[in-house]
Amino acid sequence: MTSQPQTRRRPRLETSAGVVLLVVLGFSLALGALDAFRRRDELSPLLPGDVAPAFTLPRYAAAEKLSLESQRGRVVLLDFWATWCPPCLRELPELGRLHDDLQARGFTVLAINREPEDRPKVEAYLRGRPFAFPVLFDTENTGERYRVVSLPMTVLVDRNGRVVRQFMGYTEPDVMRAAVTQALDAP
Repeated sequence: MTSQPQTRRRPRLETSAGVVLLVVLGFSLALGALDAFRRRDELSPLLPGDVAPAFTLPRYAAAEKLSLESQRGRVVLLDFWATWCPPCLRELPELGRLHDDLQARGFTVLAINREPEDRPKVEAYLRGRPFAFPVLFDTENTGERYRVVSLPMTVLVDRNGRVVRQFMGYTEPDVMRAAVTQALDAP
C-alpha cells in the first residue's frame, strides 16, 4: 500500500512542473513581444522616401573617412557585405561594372564591409580586386541604422539623400541596373 501514494504524487508533480514551465514560457514570449513592439521602428525596414541615415566611415586603402553627406547630389548604392558571404562576393564585381558604366551620370557605389574587427582578412581579399568604387569599414554599426538583417543588403539612395529602394540578398544585375537608371532619370 505504500507504493500507491507515490504513484498519485508523481502525476501531480509532473503537472505542476508543466504548469510552471508553461507560465515561464508564456512570460518570456510576452517580454519578447513587448521588446519587439518597443523597437518596432528599429526593426522595420527603411521605406522609400525615408531619409538615409548619415554615416562617416573609414575607407580601405585611404587615410580619410567618407560620409554619405559628401555624396549628396549623386545617386548612391550602399552595399552591405562580408567576405564570408558568397552572394556578396558574387555581387561586388557586378556592382563594379555598374559603377564604371554609370559614374559619369552621377552614380556611385559605396561598399560597406560588416567585418571591421577582421580588417586584415578583408584587406587581403580586396588586394587582388581593384574596385573603382570606395570600400568602407562599418566601424559605427551603420548596418544597424540601415536595419541590415542579412547579407548582402543593398540600399539605393537618391540625389537628395532619401531611400529609393532596398534589395535583400543577391540581386540580378539587370534588376539593379534598372533601379539605378530609374533613380538617375528621376527629376
